[in-house]
Amino acid sequence: MLEDRKGAQSAFDSVAGNDNNAGAPVTAAPTSTPTSTPQTANTPATSNYFNQMVSAAPHERVLILEGPITQELAINVRIHLMKMEAASPDEPITILINSPGGLVSAGLAIYDTIQSLECPVRTYVTGTAASMGSLLLAAGAPGERRAAPNARIMIHQPSGGSQGNATEMGISQNEIEHTYRRMAWIYAAHAFDAAKSPAFDKKVADKMNDLQKTAPASGGAWTPDTLKMTALAHLYHAVMKQDYYLYAEEAKDMGLIDKIEYPDMNIKSTMDPKRAKTLNRIAEAERLANKHHRDNRPEPSAF
Repeated sequence: MLEDRKGAQSAFDSVAGNDNNAGAPVTAAPTSTPTSTPQTANTPATSNYFNQMVSAAPHERVLILEGPITQELAINVRIHLMKMEAASPDEPITILINSPGGLVSAGLAIYDTIQSLECPVRTYVTGTAASMGSLLLAAGAPGERRAAPNARIMIHQPSGGSQGNATEMGISQNEIEHTYRRMAWIYAAHAFDAAKSPAFDKKVADKMNDLQKTAPASGGAWTPDTLKMTALAHLYHAVMKQDYYLYAEEAKDMGLIDKIEYPDMNIKSTMDPKRAKTLNRIAEAERLANKHHRDNRPEPSAF
């Protein structure tokens, strides 16, 4: 399902006015995130900390993806994923994400590894899943992509720089544009069957109607799947033009995640009644805060 559908891609390019010329491999990193975003230095100590976190709970099949996504982190994550699959091919793996994003190439390497595994992969964000972190969050198995109530998710187009002559810089620009479109298709593929809000479903339906009127399908008539996939890709592509932050409820509305919940700590049955009451109040406060945010947030111009 995650392969670019040729008919849909052609139609998308024809409407967006895109050029598919590809050149040198992209090494783009995301645009900067707010200073409040958790950061982890890319040092040998980071790798040691990562390994300590992973080794602390191997029996739980939990992998913690913390901090910027670097090539070093990608190597570690992929090795641990493949080891876990080899140990128990049918048992699910959980990836806990708190990341501001990082290298596109490193993130896509992790993404492709996740998709190649036989065992289901559950993704869960606590804190932040921004840029490539949000792509990995969306990459979880259908119905198994979760966010904590106060998590923030950010999607945007890749960015990067290049140097050289005009031809070389043009090749790099084309490659960034190609990666931008490809990421929109990946988000769309994972959102395709996910439950979305009625408001977002209406936006998808409206975009499908627009496409039928303005963009003939490549090779003949639209198929329902190709039309819906193209509409979703258009919506994600438009929103990703700038840094677009979502709380968990909004991410669920767009099909980026499936559930909003706290990690299962297996303590509810033995929890102190006062603590349980406090947690219920917190949940209600979060619900009201989310409602206020959604009711007062300007709608993206892309919609």
